[in-house]
Amino acid sequence: MVKIYPLNVMDYDWMLIVLMGFLLLVLLLVIGVLLLMLRHKQQMIARYDLLTETMYDIFWIMDVETNRFVYVSPSVERMRGYTVDEIMQQSVDAALTEEARLVVRKAIAEEKNKFVTGQKTEKDYEVHQLPQPCKDGSLVWTEVITHFFNDPVTTKVLIHGVTRDITVRHKLDEQVRFLANHDALTRLQNRHAFFETGELWFWHAKQQKTPLAYLQFDLNGFKPINDTFGHAMGDEVLKYFADLLEDTFKEPMQQNTALVARMGGDEFSVLLAQVSEEDLAEWRQKLLAKTAQPLTIKGQTLSFSTAIGQAFLDDEQTLSELAMIADQDLYRHKHYLKSQVAAE
Repeated sequence: MVKIYPLNVMDYDWMLIVLMGFLLLVLLLVIGVLLLMLRHKQQMIARYDLLTETMYDIFWIMDVETNRFVYVSPSVERMRGYTVDEIMQQSVDAALTEEARLVVRKAIAEEKNKFVTGQKTEKDYEVHQLPQPCKDGSLVWTEVITHFFNDPVTTKVLIHGVTRDITVRHKLDEQVRFLANHDALTRLQNRHAFFETGELWFWHAKQQKTPLAYLQFDLNGFKPINDTFGHAMGDEVLKYFADLLEDTFKEPMQQNTALVARMGGDEFSVLLAQVSEEDLAEWRQKLLAKTAQPLTIKGQTLSFSTAIGQAFLDDEQTLSELAMIADQDLYRHKHYLKSQVAAE
């Protein structure tokens, strides 16, 4: 049989000391692990802060319900001039121009609905180009990449975004778009842009049954100027006539009811919406009177005249047919001008 010897008080004391020593060792190990984890977390936070503070892009998180930022990286001050504290006190609307607010509000409502209904997930991103106001009153063009996600703690719907300054790229894009739609010499719209916008005006005029007039212009005497004085002088004449058209139709252009374009060579076109025959006749006479006067450029006196063709919208016409009618009227006017010169 196994004999059990009773423990004396001394034995119990030693056991208690060993147990306390063991617990203390475990506690020290736990504290050591926690300190290592804390140090690692502090290193990660420091690296993240370094990343967000040194990068020019802005990282941000927005609460969809309150329409306010819950986090904005310090780089916002470099891009827009506002401190993080100032941004956090503003609504998201303050970060947008008036026109952009409508676009963003609509996009947020639509994308939130898709996210909540499961049509989109946290992996789906949206990209927008937006102008944003700076503290000094200037505008910065930005590319904003966003996606919706649920807060892991509160489950609230939030938007995470990255905002990048693309002002330089936007200006270059604007220049490319301008050159694609405008004549490089006169800065007027080119044939492509004229007909692209003209089709919309033509459709609107037919739908609303409002008047629409097509004017075609051709410079008589332009070829002799080119042949005698060279293409540089010819370019000056074209720029002069382009300025003359813009000056003549300045008011309707400001009201967005006139399109003025150089179609190529010495041919120009004007499309006029909501125009009366009386106004058209008045503009026509002004142009004929101004171009009938001799023009002095770089010490050279030049003479040329303008042939004008016109056509008014009819229910059965297309824009191309309207242009053709104006072109036919133009050549009748050219023939008339030639006969007048021959008679003299």
